[in-house]
Amino acid sequence: MSTPTSRAGVSLFQLGQTTLEYEGKPYLAEDGYNADTSFFRAFDFTFVKGDITALDEPDNIVIMHEMATRMFGAEDPIGKLVTRNGRTLKVAGVIDEKAENTHIPMGVFMSRLGMPPQAKEQLARAGATTAASTTSCWHPALMR
Repeated sequence: MSTPTSRAGVSLFQLGQTTLEYEGKPYLAEDGYNADTSFFRAFDFTFVKGDITALDEPDNIVIMHEMATRMFGAEDPIGKLVTRNGRTLKVAGVIDEKAENTHIPMGVFMSRLGMPPQAKEQLARAGATTAASTTSCWHPALMR
């Protein structure tokens, strides 16, 4: 009997409710995440706009199709600038929120590359805490 080996690993830090602003108006996403660049390479999300490289730039964000429609109407969301807590983010991807092949609640996914220093410190502390912690930090591994 052979044991499966890990072929890919990803890191995803759950932020909880996340508010983005566009043209001075707030838009709430129930779930927000900081994700590493391999996240969309490992998980099979359906991109309506953009592709699996969407988080490869430091200040990129991937949003749900429903949120893109709320924020931008019929305009192309790719390249639009939104803000979160004073950080400017560029929409680089739009995913179909009706994905059925994941247990991860749909939300907005921000590139971990551009995380502010205080957020990186919080993430490092979360990684050093015990399993009893209330911080959600997932490190799923893809097994093949």
